[in-house]
Amino acid sequence: MRAAVIYKPGDVRVEENYKTPKPQKGEIMIKVRASGVCGTDISLYNGEHYANYPVIFGHEFAGEVIDLGEGKNIFEKGDRVSVDPNIFCDKCYYCRKGARHLCKNLQSAGIHIDGGFAQYVVIPTKNVYKIPHSVTFTNAAMAEPVSCCIRGIEMAKIKLGDTVLIHGAGAIGLIMLQLVLLSGAEKVIVNEPLRKRRNIALELGASCVIDPTKNDVEKKVKKITQEGAEVVIDCSGNLSVQERLISMTRRGGTVVLFGVAPKEGKISISPFQVNRNEITICGSLNNPDTLLTAIKLISGEKLNLDRLITHKLSLKDINKAFEIFGKEDPIKIQVVDF
Repeated sequence: MRAAVIYKPGDVRVEENYKTPKPQKGEIMIKVRASGVCGTDISLYNGEHYANYPVIFGHEFAGEVIDLGEGKNIFEKGDRVSVDPNIFCDKCYYCRKGARHLCKNLQSAGIHIDGGFAQYVVIPTKNVYKIPHSVTFTNAAMAEPVSCCIRGIEMAKIKLGDTVLIHGAGAIGLIMLQLVLLSGAEKVIVNEPLRKRRNIALELGASCVIDPTKNDVEKKVKKITQEGAEVVIDCSGNLSVQERLISMTRRGGTVVLFGVAPKEGKISISPFQVNRNEITICGSLNNPDTLLTAIKLISGEKLNLDRLITHKLSLKDINKAFEIFGKEDPIKIQVVDF
């Protein structure tokens, strides 16, 4: 089969005769129809994220069931499916406590085991979800990032009428924007340096946008909100942005660190201000039991995902993704031709 294998940072090879996997008991073989490029994939390419090299990367994918391992199975050949790439051990303290996303032995398709930048992938049955025929494979491949954003929304605890500030309007920030609106926020402010992304944020319902290259973001937020936002969500992972989040948060508000900062990165905060203003600071990891909800929202056409998919590539051209990622035009890049 054809597969894109990352051997080490900066070394991605599209191989034409990679060994085709076979499903074992409790596993399903999927013909991949769409697979998204995520910031994590870029981090793997840049050597900023650990992987079991060599590995077929890609963890946002959907496709069609073409083979089943031995034993009873709720799926049939031909089923259209989306995949949760995170495989939990179900044995460690966190799994047994009901916090599987914190699993100490977590394995993720596309990072620890072979993932979705290939013609075929084998995945545990428990990680596979049916999708309706009304949902395109490209939208179904967005279920994983949507499910992660749903977790971020859960951590934000948005109340009806809240003002929410989102930093970053890439694919994640624009998904988060739509979920924030569905959660009942009265006003959503988006901070984003790229004009095209700011414009799309406005199309998707942002109350206003801020260009940080031309504005003091903190002053602008205070002018719009008087005292700051009830909820501030960082989707950028930018340390200089994260260091200023508390100053843009209203007393009693919540800061969600969703964007992944550099592993060794550090920021300075004032514990006094956190205490005096009773600010909640929380992280958001993975997608614990949220993928089904993501599929329901996508199936119900509650999210405009087509607007976010700006580039569709052939697997043979996967290296182009690393050249264009993060520039003005791309938001979500997907591989759709295998």
